[in-house]
Amino acid sequence: MHRYFGQNCDATTSSTFVRMEELRKAKTEHLTIELTNLLAQLESKKKVGEQLKMIRKENQEKKRWTSPIENLGLEEQLKPIMSMLKDKVDQRLLALA
Repeated sequence: MHRYFGQNCDATTSSTFVRMEELRKAKTEHLTIELTNLLAQLESKKKVGEQLKMIRKENQEKKRWTSPIENLGLEEQLKPIMSMLKDKVDQRLLALA
């Protein structure tokens, strides 16, 4: 009689183990999918953040050019002028060549 209950107990334990293993695998797959989705969202948010940084940087550069000259340092005042002068010299050299 004990043998009968022992075998039945082993079968129950085995089927319980199989069921637990199936549940563990299902949970692991679910968590993997959730992690993948969250990582995709994170990458998307990072890209948006980088785009916002670029827009902020562009806006700061634009504001610098629209700000009063008195607020600019000497180097900031000379840099665009020297750039324009370089372009004019390059154009003149091309015209003479």
